Amino acid sequence: MSFLMVVRRKGSPEVNSSFPVATEEFFARVWEPAIEFLGSRWLGLFSTGVEIHQSDIPEVLVELAAMRDWSDLGATDAEKSHALSRSLLVTRALEEAQDDATVISIWVG
Repeated sequence: MSFLMVVRRKGSPEVNSSFPVATEEFFARVWEPAIEFLGSRWLGLFSTGVEIHQSDIPEVLVELAAMRDWSDLGATDAEKSHALSRSLLVTRALEEAQDDATVISIWVG
């Protein structure tokens, strides 16, 4: 199971956040074909785990958008919908963390 975690400084008004992105099986079956086809560097690291620095967020957001725009996920409509909704959650979390000075680390894996 891969998760996204955003860790903030102690005492920050914003809370730490985490949520599941995909199970290993779902990631392999639905996300990986898109990642391979698109040549996504960052999204490919989600399966093994990667720390994302705030300076890396723009690149990750571009890859997430490309994956959402890629219509041939090779999955059922329900699976596509689920993958797209999770990619939107990751996008929102990264956008919120991008310029947040209280963010210590961002981890997906």
